Amino acid sequence: MRNKLKDGGLYLFGNLFDKAIAFITVPIFTRLMTTTEYGLSSTYSSYVGILSVIVSLSLANSIRNAYVDYKDVLNKYLSSIFTLGFINFCVISAILVFANMKFAVVEKYFLMFCLIQSFSSFFVNSMIVKFMMQENAKKRTILQVLPNFMATILSVVLLLHMNEHKEYGRIIPMCLTVSVFGCFIFLYYLLKEHEYINLKYWKYALSISIPLIFHGLSVNILSSSDRMLLTSLREAAETGVYSVVYNFGMIATVITSSLEGVWIPFFTQKMLKADKKSVNNYARVYIELCTVFFCGLMIISPEILVIFASKKYKSGVYLIIPIILATYFQFLYTLSVNAEFYYKKTKIIAVNTVIAAGINFGLNIMFIPHFGALAAASTTVIAYFVSFLFHYLYCKRVDRELFPVRMFFLPVGTVLGFTIFQYITMDYVILRWMFGILLLFVYLLCTYWKERSLFVWIK
Repeated sequence: MRNKLKDGGLYLFGNLFDKAIAFITVPIFTRLMTTTEYGLSSTYSSYVGILSVIVSLSLANSIRNAYVDYKDVLNKYLSSIFTLGFINFCVISAILVFANMKFAVVEKYFLMFCLIQSFSSFFVNSMIVKFMMQENAKKRTILQVLPNFMATILSVVLLLHMNEHKEYGRIIPMCLTVSVFGCFIFLYYLLKEHEYINLKYWKYALSISIPLIFHGLSVNILSSSDRMLLTSLREAAETGVYSVVYNFGMIATVITSSLEGVWIPFFTQKMLKADKKSVNNYARVYIELCTVFFCGLMIISPEILVIFASKKYKSGVYLIIPIILATYFQFLYTLSVNAEFYYKKTKIIAVNTVIAAGINFGLNIMFIPHFGALAAASTTVIAYFVSFLFHYLYCKRVDRELFPVRMFFLPVGTVLGFTIFQYITMDYVILRWMFGILLLFVYLLCTYWKERSLFVWIK
């Protein structure tokens, strides 16, 4: 357990460092760029997220299962699926470039950078998954931190020397740094392993990853369609405000993704040993620790936005709480999704996520034109709750012994209570902080007396 805590600490450091760079530079970017330029750069990131799923066929997600089934030949497996990804990238790029030349949907350079970064991120993400499953926290942390750090530095330098179209001051560095790392990884495995085409590996990877293409697209729609539709149906300036607030509201993912980096290999090993009692005990602690953090974040997030963002973004302060609530349900559904991954139920993962994404997209179309960013934040909460509910119900069908429903009652009730309380006291800072901290302390006491195993995580 000591090694797992060490790994968790490294994952946390990597995520904190990664996000800290983003937070520290928010005041710089929001002052060097107009809200429109910031909104366009954020929209670009949304497109990259969607394209990365399509051009890579979501093959990186198959590595989690391949680590169990092809552990001794994992590098050859990687080399083979990298070749498959490259072939698909060439086909998709040709189609999109031709379509864009004919219909002029987006600027050609915008599309070019999107395609290159999407393809390159496939290799980077593949290695991150590999290192996670190998519990190689050092390499995973380095690969997670370094590209973004380099892109941020280059962005600041470039923006200081640009007078117009400053969105490319963010786009070009992001594309360049990811491409450098991605090309190195791609060439390294091809030249070292020489496993270019292996139909057995391709068939295995595609059987897992093809359903996850729809899952990946749906996840990106869940997280990105609000910003894309705000740009299309309202204006890029409103997208800029919403994007800044969304990034602040997603601070919690620093903690949850760090813990998940430890949780996934731990969960896999315990399931292989059929030790479901330990899985449930640790899951209960996992949920309670994250609940405390989410509630604490709700208390301080409005003031964080005021401190770090310029005054032109202050209008978004009321959007933070629903975004944090949506992120909480996103965290909860990953527990069930990880179990579905273990049982290779990727088709169901895709179906459930597609339904939630469809609900989100439909609600956004209906309400964003009338209510703008507030509608985008609210529909995100509904969509992630639906996703949590659907994934949990199917997880119980696959394995009724996992995650008893009672472990969710107090944490979810607490977060919902905090949400209501935060809105009521939003304009009363001192009152909100005092009572918020008091309520959080009471929750911790109740948790301690109800569940002494809260501290089993560190034993």
